[in-house]
Amino acid sequence: MDNEKVYIGSTGSESFLICDDSLKDIDAPFFSWLREEGFVFGGRKGHYDVCDWAYVNITKKIFGYGMPGVSFGASTGNHAITIEEFKMIYQIFKNYEGKEIFACRKDHGPHWYYVKPSSKEKRIELVEYLEFKGFKCREDSITSKQSAIESPYPVIVDITNKVYGHLHNTTCAAAAAAQKKLIAVEEFYAKYKGPDVEWEEYVAAIREHLKHYLTEEEVDRYLVQPDTVDILNEHFNNYIKRLGGGFSPDATAYCLWMLY
Repeated sequence: MDNEKVYIGSTGSESFLICDDSLKDIDAPFFSWLREEGFVFGGRKGHYDVCDWAYVNITKKIFGYGMPGVSFGASTGNHAITIEEFKMIYQIFKNYEGKEIFACRKDHGPHWYYVKPSSKEKRIELVEYLEFKGFKCREDSITSKQSAIESPYPVIVDITNKVYGHLHNTTCAAAAAAQKKLIAVEEFYAKYKGPDVEWEEYVAAIREHLKHYLTEEEVDRYLVQPDTVDILNEHFNNYIKRLGGGFSPDATAYCLWMLY
Protein backbone atom coordinates (compact mmCIF):
# COMPACT_ATOMS: atom_id res chain seq x y z
CA MET A 1 0.00 0.00 0.00
CA ASP A 2 2.90 2.33 0.75
CA ASN A 3 3.94 2.31 -2.92
CA GLU A 4 0.43 2.82 -4.30
CA LYS A 5 -0.77 6.29 -5.25
CA VAL A 6 -3.62 7.51 -3.05
CA TYR A 7 -6.33 9.52 -4.78
CA ILE A 8 -8.82 12.03 -3.46
CA GLY A 9 -12.13 10.23 -2.93
CA SER A 10 -10.54 6.83 -2.35
CA THR A 11 -10.33 7.32 1.44
CA GLY A 12 -14.03 7.75 2.22
CA SER A 13 -15.59 10.98 3.47
CA GLU A 14 -12.36 12.38 4.86
CA SER A 15 -11.78 15.20 2.38
CA PHE A 16 -12.61 18.80 3.14
CA LEU A 17 -14.42 20.57 0.31
CA ILE A 18 -12.95 24.07 -0.07
CA CYS A 19 -14.73 26.76 -2.08
CA ASP A 20 -13.23 30.07 -3.22
CA ASP A 21 -13.37 31.96 -6.52
CA SER A 22 -9.56 32.05 -6.65
CA LEU A 23 -9.47 28.28 -7.07
CA LYS A 24 -10.53 28.66 -10.71
CA ASP A 25 -6.86 29.49 -11.29
CA ILE A 26 -4.47 26.53 -11.24
CA ASP A 27 -1.80 28.88 -9.82
CA ALA A 28 -4.04 30.01 -6.96
CA PRO A 29 -2.10 30.97 -3.80
CA PHE A 30 -4.02 28.30 -1.85
CA PHE A 31 -2.60 25.51 -4.00
CA SER A 32 0.91 26.90 -3.52
CA TRP A 33 0.32 27.08 0.23
CA LEU A 34 -0.82 23.44 0.30
CA ARG A 35 2.38 22.34 -1.43
CA GLU A 36 4.46 24.39 1.01
CA GLU A 37 2.68 22.51 3.83
CA GLY A 38 3.69 19.18 2.31
CA PHE A 39 0.48 18.29 0.48
CA VAL A 40 0.78 16.56 -2.90
CA PHE A 41 -1.63 16.43 -5.80
CA GLY A 42 -3.89 13.41 -5.54
CA GLY A 43 -6.45 14.17 -8.25
CA ARG A 44 -7.27 11.86 -11.11
CA LYS A 45 -7.68 14.62 -13.68
CA GLY A 46 -6.32 18.08 -14.36
CA HIS A 47 -7.59 21.51 -13.45
CA TYR A 48 -10.85 23.02 -14.75
CA ASP A 49 -11.05 26.82 -14.75
CA VAL A 50 -14.83 26.75 -14.25
CA CYS A 51 -14.52 25.04 -10.86
CA ASP A 52 -14.13 27.19 -7.78
CA TRP A 53 -13.72 24.26 -5.40
CA ALA A 54 -11.08 21.71 -4.40
CA TYR A 55 -10.77 18.70 -2.10
CA VAL A 56 -8.16 18.40 0.66
CA ASN A 57 -7.42 15.34 2.80
CA ILE A 58 -5.32 16.31 5.83
CA THR A 59 -4.78 12.70 6.93
CA LYS A 60 -3.12 11.63 3.68
CA LYS A 61 -1.91 15.18 2.92
CA ILE A 62 -3.27 15.14 -0.62
CA PHE A 63 -5.50 17.51 -2.59
CA GLY A 64 -7.43 17.45 -5.84
CA TYR A 65 -9.06 19.98 -8.13
CA GLY A 66 -12.83 20.10 -8.55
CA MET A 67 -14.42 18.58 -11.64
CA PRO A 68 -17.71 19.63 -13.29
CA GLY A 69 -20.50 17.21 -12.44
CA VAL A 70 -18.19 14.91 -10.43
CA SER A 71 -18.15 14.40 -6.65
CA PHE A 72 -15.20 12.65 -5.06
CA GLY A 73 -17.22 11.04 -2.27
CA ALA A 74 -19.00 12.78 0.59
CA SER A 75 -17.05 15.74 1.92
CA THR A 76 -16.33 16.09 5.62
CA GLY A 77 -19.45 17.53 7.26
CA ASN A 78 -21.31 17.27 3.92
CA HIS A 79 -20.66 20.95 3.24
CA ALA A 80 -18.08 23.23 1.64
CA ILE A 81 -16.01 25.65 3.72
CA THR A 82 -13.86 28.69 2.94
CA ILE A 83 -10.09 28.76 2.66
CA GLU A 84 -9.82 30.70 5.93
CA GLU A 85 -12.06 28.21 7.73
CA PHE A 86 -10.01 25.31 6.41
CA LYS A 87 -6.74 26.88 7.58
CA MET A 88 -8.18 27.29 11.09
CA ILE A 89 -9.19 23.62 11.19
CA TYR A 90 -5.90 22.48 9.70
CA GLN A 91 -3.89 24.42 12.31
CA ILE A 92 -5.65 22.52 15.11
CA PHE A 93 -4.57 19.18 13.66
CA LYS A 94 -1.12 20.47 12.74
CA ASN A 95 -0.53 21.24 16.42
CA TYR A 96 -0.69 17.49 17.07
CA GLU A 97 1.24 16.39 13.99
CA GLY A 98 3.74 13.68 14.83
CA LYS A 99 2.28 13.10 18.29
CA GLU A 100 0.40 10.11 19.65
CA ILE A 101 -3.34 9.91 19.05
CA PHE A 102 -4.32 11.16 22.53
CA ALA A 103 -1.59 13.79 22.82
CA CYS A 104 -4.30 16.35 23.61
CA ARG A 105 -4.54 14.79 27.07
CA LYS A 106 -1.01 15.97 27.79
CA ASP A 107 -1.86 19.49 26.69
CA HIS A 108 -4.79 19.85 29.07
CA GLY A 109 -3.05 19.87 32.44
CA PRO A 110 -0.44 17.73 34.20
CA HIS A 111 -0.06 14.17 32.97
CA TRP A 112 1.57 12.02 35.60
CA TYR A 113 3.11 8.58 35.40
CA TYR A 114 4.05 6.47 38.41
CA VAL A 115 7.03 4.42 37.31
CA LYS A 116 8.27 1.46 39.32
CA PRO A 117 11.76 0.35 38.17
CA SER A 118 12.49 -3.34 38.65
CA SER A 119 16.09 -2.74 39.76
CA LYS A 120 18.48 -0.05 40.97
CA GLU A 121 20.15 -0.07 37.56
CA LYS A 122 16.88 0.62 35.78
CA ARG A 123 16.10 3.38 38.27
CA ILE A 124 19.40 5.11 37.57
CA GLU A 125 18.84 4.65 33.84
CA LEU A 126 15.39 6.24 34.10
CA VAL A 127 16.58 9.27 36.07
CA GLU A 128 19.50 9.84 33.69
CA TYR A 129 17.15 9.54 30.70
CA LEU A 130 14.79 12.11 32.19
CA GLU A 131 17.66 14.50 32.88
CA PHE A 132 18.92 14.01 29.32
CA LYS A 133 15.46 14.86 28.00
CA GLY A 134 15.38 18.11 29.95
CA PHE A 135 13.26 17.03 32.93
CA LYS A 136 14.03 18.73 36.23
CA CYS A 137 13.81 17.12 39.63
CA ARG A 138 11.08 18.51 41.87
CA GLU A 139 13.47 19.80 44.50
CA ASP A 140 12.12 20.21 48.04
CA SER A 141 13.20 19.35 51.59
CA ILE A 142 12.85 15.59 51.00
CA THR A 143 13.22 15.25 47.23
CA SER A 144 16.34 15.46 45.10
CA LYS A 145 17.89 13.69 42.14
CA GLN A 146 19.84 11.46 44.53
CA SER A 147 16.76 10.60 46.59
CA ALA A 148 14.91 9.73 43.37
CA ILE A 149 17.69 7.23 42.68
CA GLU A 150 17.93 5.86 46.23
CA SER A 151 14.22 5.78 47.14
CA PRO A 152 12.45 2.37 47.16
CA TYR A 153 9.22 4.07 46.10
CA PRO A 154 7.93 4.73 42.56
CA VAL A 155 9.27 7.63 40.51
CA ILE A 156 6.68 10.28 39.59
CA VAL A 157 7.03 11.80 36.11
CA ASP A 158 5.04 14.83 34.99
CA ILE A 159 5.47 14.88 31.20
CA THR A 160 3.50 18.11 30.79
CA ASN A 161 5.75 20.26 32.96
CA LYS A 162 8.82 18.01 32.49
CA VAL A 163 9.30 17.47 36.22
CA TYR A 164 10.08 14.27 38.14
CA GLY A 165 10.25 13.20 41.76
CA HIS A 166 9.16 10.17 43.79
CA LEU A 167 6.57 8.96 46.26
CA HIS A 168 7.66 9.17 49.87
CA ASN A 169 5.94 6.43 51.82
CA THR A 170 4.40 2.98 51.67
CA THR A 171 0.85 4.30 51.94
CA CYS A 172 1.15 6.41 48.77
CA ALA A 173 2.89 3.59 46.90
CA ALA A 174 0.20 1.12 47.96
CA ALA A 175 -2.55 3.52 46.85
CA ALA A 176 -0.93 3.92 43.42
CA ALA A 177 -0.63 0.14 43.11
CA ALA A 178 -4.24 -0.42 44.20
CA GLN A 179 -5.44 2.01 41.53
CA LYS A 180 -3.29 0.17 38.96
CA LYS A 181 -1.35 3.33 38.18
CA LEU A 182 2.11 1.80 38.47
CA ILE A 183 3.93 1.03 35.24
CA ALA A 184 7.32 -0.49 34.47
CA VAL A 185 10.20 1.57 33.09
CA GLU A 186 9.78 -0.17 29.73
CA GLU A 187 6.13 0.85 29.60
CA PHE A 188 7.01 4.45 30.43
CA TYR A 189 9.54 4.73 27.61
CA ALA A 190 6.97 3.43 25.12
CA LYS A 191 4.25 5.78 26.40
CA TYR A 192 6.52 8.83 26.43
CA LYS A 193 8.07 8.22 23.02
CA GLY A 194 4.79 7.23 21.38
CA PRO A 195 5.17 6.30 17.67
CA ASP A 196 8.88 7.23 17.84
CA VAL A 197 9.55 4.17 20.00
CA GLU A 198 12.11 1.61 18.82
CA TRP A 199 11.15 -2.00 18.06
CA GLU A 200 12.95 -3.40 21.11
CA GLU A 201 11.27 -0.83 23.38
CA TYR A 202 7.89 -1.57 21.84
CA VAL A 203 8.18 -5.31 22.49
CA ALA A 204 9.64 -4.75 25.97
CA ALA A 205 6.63 -2.60 26.91
CA ILE A 206 4.24 -5.27 25.62
CA ARG A 207 6.12 -7.91 27.58
CA GLU A 208 5.76 -5.94 30.81
CA HIS A 209 2.08 -5.28 30.18
CA LEU A 210 1.37 -8.96 29.47
CA LYS A 211 2.91 -9.84 32.82
CA HIS A 212 -0.23 -8.34 34.41
CA TYR A 213 -2.16 -11.28 32.96
CA LEU A 214 0.33 -14.12 32.45
CA THR A 215 3.37 -15.52 34.22
CA GLU A 216 6.80 -14.42 33.03
CA GLU A 217 7.45 -17.86 31.54
CA GLU A 218 4.14 -17.84 29.67
CA VAL A 219 4.88 -14.37 28.28
CA ASP A 220 8.35 -15.35 27.06
CA ARG A 221 7.01 -18.44 25.29
CA TYR A 222 4.07 -16.55 23.81
CA LEU A 223 6.09 -13.68 22.35
CA VAL A 224 8.29 -15.97 20.21
CA GLN A 225 5.45 -17.90 18.61
CA PRO A 226 5.27 -17.22 14.83
CA ASP A 227 1.66 -15.97 14.91
CA THR A 228 2.49 -13.63 17.77
CA VAL A 229 5.55 -12.28 15.97
CA ASP A 230 3.40 -11.58 12.90
CA ILE A 231 0.93 -9.59 15.03
CA LEU A 232 3.75 -7.68 16.71
CA ASN A 233 5.30 -6.75 13.37
CA GLU A 234 1.99 -5.62 11.90
CA HIS A 235 1.01 -3.57 14.95
CA PHE A 236 4.46 -2.00 15.29
CA ASN A 237 4.56 -0.92 11.65
CA ASN A 238 1.08 0.58 11.90
CA TYR A 239 1.93 2.30 15.19
CA ILE A 240 5.08 4.03 13.93
CA LYS A 241 3.08 5.16 10.87
CA ARG A 242 0.74 6.86 13.36
CA LEU A 243 -2.33 4.94 12.23
CA GLY A 244 -4.00 5.15 15.63
CA GLY A 245 -3.88 4.20 19.30
CA GLY A 246 -5.24 0.73 18.56
CA PHE A 247 -1.67 -0.35 17.77
CA SER A 248 -0.03 1.08 20.89
CA PRO A 249 1.90 -1.30 23.16
CA ASP A 250 -0.95 -1.29 25.71
CA ALA A 251 -3.59 -2.05 23.08
CA THR A 252 -1.42 -4.69 21.42
CA ALA A 253 -0.71 -6.41 24.74
CA TYR A 254 -4.42 -6.53 25.54
CA CYS A 255 -5.13 -7.91 22.06
CA LEU A 256 -2.52 -10.64 22.53
CA TRP A 257 -3.91 -11.50 25.95
CA MET A 258 -7.39 -11.87 24.47
CA LEU A 259 -5.95 -14.18 21.79
CA TYR A 260 -3.92 -16.24 24.27
